Amino acid sequence: MIIGVLLILGVYLGILAANWNLERQARQETSRLLSQLDTELSVVLADLDSMDAYYAVSGRFATRALAGWNGDPAVDDSDFVIAAYQASQINGVGTNSQIWAEIFGADNLRNIEDLALRRSLRQLMTFDYGLVNLTAAMSRYREEVRKVIPNDQQSAIRARCGDIVKPNGILILPATCDVRFAP
Repeated sequence: MIIGVLLILGVYLGILAANWNLERQARQETSRLLSQLDTELSVVLADLDSMDAYYAVSGRFATRALAGWNGDPAVDDSDFVIAAYQASQINGVGTNSQIWAEIFGADNLRNIEDLALRRSLRQLMTFDYGLVNLTAAMSRYREEVRKVIPNDQQSAIRARCGDIVKPNGILILPATCDVRFAP
């Protein structure tokens, strides 16, 4: 009888130890992923911040094009064409929440004790990146303006004032463009 109790107690303690070890390994894996995630999150945030800057420049070109469209004498023909073209420039991100969910996973999310961090990661994993991808940025304006501006003028604008790709892959739209076209 004592042997039976000892045997049951030994099996029970063995199961407890195995479960404790599995939980410890899961916490270690979560910590490892979190340490790597910091770098990845910095890249995503830099991409999103760069898009704000990119579209701020594009928006200033749109304002200038609209002024030219409305007959503002300060906007000459070259400025108008450049502004209309640059206002049609787009930028987007190449990630989605499903990738983040696969990388980190809900199981690891449960292991994060920091509630603010857990909430932020949950938002990252469920964010609709479709709102900021290139397809979403395509517009009827972009399509139409690129039909009416002659290709040689578009090529000249792109050559002198096109997107600048930084070493980290971030796109920058130059704030000014000094190309002259015949009136």
